[in-house]
Amino acid sequence: MYYISQYFSEFRLRGSYCIFAYSSALGVSYLCKYELFYILSKPFLFYTNQFVFFDLAEALSTFLGISLSISFVAIFPLLGYHFWCLFVPGSYGFERTSLTSSVLLWSFCFLGEFFCAYKFFFPKICEFLVSFAFSHDYSLPFYPVEIAFTPRIASYIGTLRNFFFMFLLCCQIPFIFFYFFRENLVTPETFCQQRKFLVFVCILVAAFLSPPDFFSQCFLAFLFWILFESIIFFGFLGSFSKS
Repeated sequence: MYYISQYFSEFRLRGSYCIFAYSSALGVSYLCKYELFYILSKPFLFYTNQFVFFDLAEALSTFLGISLSISFVAIFPLLGYHFWCLFVPGSYGFERTSLTSSVLLWSFCFLGEFFCAYKFFFPKICEFLVSFAFSHDYSLPFYPVEIAFTPRIASYIGTLRNFFFMFLLCCQIPFIFFYFFRENLVTPETFCQQRKFLVFVCILVAAFLSPPDFFSQCFLAFLFWILFESIIFFGFLGSFSKS
């Protein structure tokens, strides 16, 4: 009973540290809200540098959402550290080594995925979506028609958040399946037998995630299919290396 009380007292202490750190990060991020918005909108500034909001509280709620998200991302390493200090001391030495190497590899890959999404993929998606706007063309029979684009601050931040969430979530799929292969929960032979079903799932997920464009859906489904084929290949490679 003494050890249980010690455990919960340590849990409360570390939880108070995390709450204090999150509150401090929230205050700092809200004070730097315009600088943070500039960093988030930098991939889009090539097309326009003016954002609008239509409701009185729209800008306030958007900046609060940015501050809440950035604060959580900022203290995420601290949360991981306290989780490590709380639960890892009860594990064996080989479990600590395996967990440490896995966390370091995942952290490195996560930073690389975030950089690629911010630097390469999201600007290309913005370029594709903005391409639907056009100005007057007097050589066309419908020249009086003009489609202008004026980005809303809440809409842009929502699109950015959804894109990063879906992109980073999809990038975690290989790590999940590699863990399944290592623990023998599934085998590469199972994926080979269910390849037709996997292709159907790739097409279905691409239809939900991509814009309403046939070529975009086909391209995204092809990327998912390549991802699953790579998972099967590396799964067989890992099984051969073990044998």
